[in-house]
Amino acid sequence: MILRYTAVSIFATCLVTGCDESVPLNYSTRADANAESLFARGWLPEIIPPSSRNISMRNELDLNISNGEFSFEQSDHDAFVTQLERESSRDEGGSLAYVYHEWTFWINGDKNHCRFHMRLTRNKKQSEQDGTSNGG
Repeated sequence: MILRYTAVSIFATCLVTGCDESVPLNYSTRADANAESLFARGWLPEIIPPSSRNISMRNELDLNISNGEFSFEQSDHDAFVTQLERESSRDEGGSLAYVYHEWTFWINGDKNHCRFHMRLTRNKKQSEQDGTSNGG
């Protein structure tokens, strides 16, 4: 009887919560991420430093959200942040916040590690998300 109750509870929980559309991804280097087309598919922006490594992320496919982190060579810091807009109101725990389109990056004080969050807005046209123009 307890086994039946447990099975029914698990089944009911699965029905209520639905399918998990969360996908964890890990890459040793930026080149590995590129080989899996993460940049082409929009799950990482092309602007991350060339030395990016230990890239880990979790993509929430049903919500168009990506969260993750990566490390990079400190020598790439200045070139990276010049492409970003400073957002001091979002600084967290000693990390400075920057934005780039729908991306937020938090770069640590040592300037060699970054956490990120991306949320695609559903109301944008595809041409606004990928930078193309319809020439209207």
